[in-house]
Amino acid sequence: MKKASVTCFISVLGVNITSMEKLELATYWINQIYPVLQIFFGTFGNLLNIIIFTRRDLHQNPCSLYFLIGSINNCIVIDFGLLTRYLASTWNWDPSLTSNVYCKIRNLLVYAPLTLSLWFIVLASVDRYLLSSPIVRFRRLSNLSMARKLILIL
Repeated sequence: MKKASVTCFISVLGVNITSMEKLELATYWINQIYPVLQIFFGTFGNLLNIIIFTRRDLHQNPCSLYFLIGSINNCIVIDFGLLTRYLASTWNWDPSLTSNVYCKIRNLLVYAPLTLSLWFIVLASVDRYLLSSPIVRFRRLSNLSMARKLILIL
């Protein structure tokens, strides 16, 4: 960490730095700084989404239910995926190396919600399409009970 700080200071002074030092600095930013920003802003943004989509006036909107569940899934992905990878790369603390059970549970808690979040966006898009359809039968498919059933199926 100290070398990256010195490299950054040298580049500010206008002194030429080598390609290797640039690579070390980029690696430092990618592995140490960027994940912290991603964890902080990702968690903060998803918590704001959860607060917004749990408002009483949005309870009857199936699209907001899809986005609410998607935000909860994204929080799970950030907490169990990105945070554990950051701890493993920064402090060499990786329980998945010693525990097969933890490794399997972590993979389940990361990859399943990550995939589901994308499907909830698809469902919200289909719901908006159904709601705006000129065909009455399609518009009737956009309701809260159908949204709950589809969420349970996924």
